[in-house]
Amino acid sequence: MLLTASARSLSLVMLMCLLAARPAAADTTTLPVDSEIAGCDDSVRTDDPRLLADQWFERGRLLREQGKQTEACVCFEASHELMPGRGGTLLNVGVCRVQAGALLAARGALLGALGKAHTDARADREQIAREQLAIVDMRLAWLELVPPGNVDDKGRTGRWNPTRW
Repeated sequence: MLLTASARSLSLVMLMCLLAARPAAADTTTLPVDSEIAGCDDSVRTDDPRLLADQWFERGRLLREQGKQTEACVCFEASHELMPGRGGTLLNVGVCRVQAGALLAARGALLGALGKAHTDARADREQIAREQLAIVDMRLAWLELVPPGNVDDKGRTGRWNPTRW
């Protein structure tokens, strides 16, 4: 997959954060959290990925409120890695990827978030996902395939979807 420079740097920062969060012992995981920012103690140890994902998500939310979008995105990505089935986290990951310019990755995350929001009957999240998808689709290049006149196509045309190649 071809990534933009900003998406590569975001991936590198996220990898560094995840490596920093690796457990010292095999049975515990420490979240390196600034307690002033995230409202939790940096000595919290847990082997529960849900709790760790909640802490990453909360830290991301607070960082975003402080205007630290890049750092917030790293936290949302980390939360999503731990608990990929959460719609709100996936929506935040998609929005972050849009802002980072990783449009194909953003589209995939936003489509997943849209499906999850629909399943969970979360109209507020559906609306955000649809708005962000509209932004992505306007910025992506689309290729329309129209067969030449000498091909029996039965009136079919195709639209190349870059997320499925």
